[in-house]
Amino acid sequence: MRPDVNGELTHQKLFRWYEIAGFVLIVCAVLYLLFPKDKIVNLVKKEKSNDTLIIKYIENIKRYYNTDLDMNLMLFDKYIATGSLDRAKEQFEYIKKRFPSYEEIPFLRYKMLKIAYFKSYDEDEKNRIRQKIAAALREILNASRKNETYKRVYQEALSFGLYPLAKEAIRRVALSTLSPVWLEKAYDLAIQTSDTKEAIEYLKLLLKEDRNNKNLYMLKLAKLYIADQQYASASRIFEELSEGDPVNRTAWLEESAKYALAAKEYEKASKLYLKAMKSVSQEKKSRYFVEAIKSLLWGNKPETAAKMAREYKNDFISDKESAYWMLKAALAAGDLKLANEISKSLAKRL
Repeated sequence: MRPDVNGELTHQKLFRWYEIAGFVLIVCAVLYLLFPKDKIVNLVKKEKSNDTLIIKYIENIKRYYNTDLDMNLMLFDKYIATGSLDRAKEQFEYIKKRFPSYEEIPFLRYKMLKIAYFKSYDEDEKNRIRQKIAAALREILNASRKNETYKRVYQEALSFGLYPLAKEAIRRVALSTLSPVWLEKAYDLAIQTSDTKEAIEYLKLLLKEDRNNKNLYMLKLAKLYIADQQYASASRIFEELSEGDPVNRTAWLEESAKYALAAKEYEKASKLYLKAMKSVSQEKKSRYFVEAIKSLLWGNKPETAAKMAREYKNDFISDKESAYWMLKAALAAGDLKLANEISKSLAKRL
């Protein structure tokens, strides 16, 4: 401090900011000469507080020494981080010329497009840039055979709502790794984009690769089959669920029978109702027996229905609704003897 003209003490800066920056740059240059490159790169990477200073440091190093790919990529990323798009473009051209075999060059182009997109306030321009982004990501996807690249393309495409591209990228990951995690992600995206065919495909793979969640995937698969009007397939899924779930066996059998009917598989539906009948208490059996008879009649199978009526006549003749449907089956099949037997049994109870 020193007195001013009025005799009062005032603060005086010993160094200005650019003098400090220059000093730091000199120190950094000395460090670059004294320390191995890897240590310097790591020191620069750890520096988070001042991107502008790091840019100045690397630019000065480039001025006097040959810099490797890592250092140049770091400079490019710092330009991107600070929104210096023009300088990023210059650095991109430098990297492309100096390191032509670097396989991540298309990603650098994408990064510049991404910055340009978010810097623009013009919707028409943003749409044009978005199309260029899609083309850049497509180029990256087509040129690569690496899952890590596919994952990056998936994430980036998803962030821009480029769903067809995201689906293609994640499909490559899911099918090459068969990882339940990536199969789940692929399934979720297929559902999000209403792609029932692909969603079904991923669920089938999940059933093979993740047996711990078998019932969950089977139920999801059945629902997709129903939404896609593949009722016979849905029926098969519910029947399989019934075999592995004794607690809910009857409910699954009933669902299976319902969708067998929707698929016009009437005999199968009848058999499923009979299976359900055998798994419930005596007082509930008649309901499933009636459904079994009705399924056959709806399927124009009166002879089979009459045969069933004869087989179970003594078990259900005392139930009015069961007797009514057995009589209908007998009459439809032209089995007058059976119809007469049922009628006499009914008359005795009246």
